[in-house]
Amino acid sequence: MSIHAVSQHLGIRWETVKNIDKEYLHSTLPGLEPEKLNNLIHIGVDEVARAKRHDYMTVVYDLVSGHLIWVEHGRKAAILISFFKQLSTATRDGIKAVSMDMGQPYQSAVRQMLPNADIVFDRFHVMQNYCLLIKKERAKAFRNGSNQEKKMIKGTLFLLLKNAHKLDDRQSDKLADLLESNKTLCIVYMLKEQLQAIGMNRVTSRW
Repeated sequence: MSIHAVSQHLGIRWETVKNIDKEYLHSTLPGLEPEKLNNLIHIGVDEVARAKRHDYMTVVYDLVSGHLIWVEHGRKAAILISFFKQLSTATRDGIKAVSMDMGQPYQSAVRQMLPNADIVFDRFHVMQNYCLLIKKERAKAFRNGSNQEKKMIKGTLFLLLKNAHKLDDRQSDKLADLLESNKTLCIVYMLKEQLQAIGMNRVTSRW
């Protein structure tokens, strides 16, 4: 629930709700002191938007404990590098993997400061990017198809993107007809299903 929504619901000023929230966070969050951290093994890095995506913060989590361990304004490589530099050498060397989205600045920071750690792309962003590929391939098939093929492809995007077990019988039959008629879309769809079936929550890259 947003600060604005809470202020409207309670009938109090926006600034009052914000100050209450800030005081609560100060009282419950641990002191974020990287130089005192130890036994880090798997960490997560993310960017959090403030002020309608015009202001960003870099946040770092200990994925083993689930604790927030560092926050700083900005999302450039230098921001994350400054965090790593505050860690002891032993703590840096103990980090085995860093989970993140596919942004280049964070990848660059990890490769520079943690050369032996795995870069782990979270599954959500992997699937998000793969869905863009599905949209692209479907649009290409529609653009290059015959009138009959275009008729079959029209209105099928949600069938290609939706999880197979959530389709009803009519939708499943329509999808099966589409995949049988178009080899490229069939391959792309089957690869999507394999990605969905991966039991882990992330896909690892050692680029």
